[in-house]
Amino acid sequence: MKIGILTFHKPVNYGAFLQSYALTRQLSRDYPNAKVEIIDYIAPLEMKKKYINILRRIKKFGLKAGYTETKKIRMFDSFKDYLPLSEKSFSTNRLDLLYTYIERTYDVLIIGSDAVFNWTQNGYPSAFIPLKKLSIPVLTYAASVHGLRYFEEPMERISSCGKAFRNMEGVFVRDKCTEEFVKYCGEESPKHACDPTFLLSNEDLNKYKMRDTKKILEAYHLDSKKKYIVLMLQNELLSKRIYDTFSSDYIIVSLFMNNNHSDAFLYDLNPFEWASVIKEASLVVTNYFHGTLLALEQGTPTIVLDISHYFGEYEGKLKDLMVSRLNLGELYFQVENIGSDENINNIITVAHDAINGEYKNRIAVSVERERDSYDGFKSYLSRIISRE
Repeated sequence: MKIGILTFHKPVNYGAFLQSYALTRQLSRDYPNAKVEIIDYIAPLEMKKKYINILRRIKKFGLKAGYTETKKIRMFDSFKDYLPLSEKSFSTNRLDLLYTYIERTYDVLIIGSDAVFNWTQNGYPSAFIPLKKLSIPVLTYAASVHGLRYFEEPMERISSCGKAFRNMEGVFVRDKCTEEFVKYCGEESPKHACDPTFLLSNEDLNKYKMRDTKKILEAYHLDSKKKYIVLMLQNELLSKRIYDTFSSDYIIVSLFMNNNHSDAFLYDLNPFEWASVIKEASLVVTNYFHGTLLALEQGTPTIVLDISHYFGEYEGKLKDLMVSRLNLGELYFQVENIGSDENINNIITVAHDAINGEYKNRIAVSVERERDSYDGFKSYLSRIISRE
């Protein structure tokens, strides 16, 4: 039995890498007699954006930002060996060639996780919504449409997506917005499945020997004996307030993107070091989805700032996660609501409480409950495998 996974694994993004890694690890545990592979595909549009982003960073932040982005790309490219990739690689708009390879090579195709239904990132037609019925069973896992204003798309595309979903054995989605999208397309039975990042074990994250947190901090000339707070945050007002409040007692480090209100930007981390730095932090303040997941999954106190602008149109992925799924609304804030001193003071109070362990037990219970949603997908897949 060969299981192929079609997902976002090549972007210069820690979350994209780790969600891909997490799903392959979990499936390999559950089906030890199957060969699990990620189909090494990236849309030409996505590949182009990968390098255009270097120029954007230089234009916005200067040459140094371009250098750090280039170094990060090289690191991610070198880490492809940590994923079980297919022998053949694809970056083509000839989706018929991709699907022919998939049908000849695999017994089951899983599409997802991540925003694979958002074709603004990879073009339309999208490889992740097959417009032809494949000769092998197809399921999606924790797929998301987040970021696509699908209600403004031509109805011809919507109808085609509906037909594609009805051709699948099961459509498992990550968030309420995607559930509504699938129903909008005419398929009435999408099911929820947690992002695979929630399925990572300590063994998964420590499988490969990397620098420990102490060595990483020392490499940036920081005091490795001092506790630290992680910012993965693009909001200037909140970042400054956190730095002013906590920097006398904590080192403030920024991850993924440089933050001017930090003592250092840890830009050369590999995905496993990134997860380790998050785990050892006293607090994470983030507006990134997978940064939130990695923090909560490892029990790190986390404050989430939602900077998306989908309010009123549909529920964004961070609100869906923190409020609807995990019932951790006290740790979730919308950027529109933090402008006043009163609201900033409220966030700082929550930050103190989080650091002191106020939410520790609730986070653990919520994460464990969300993990359970994987079981429904596993039941579907097990029936397919036994049938095949």
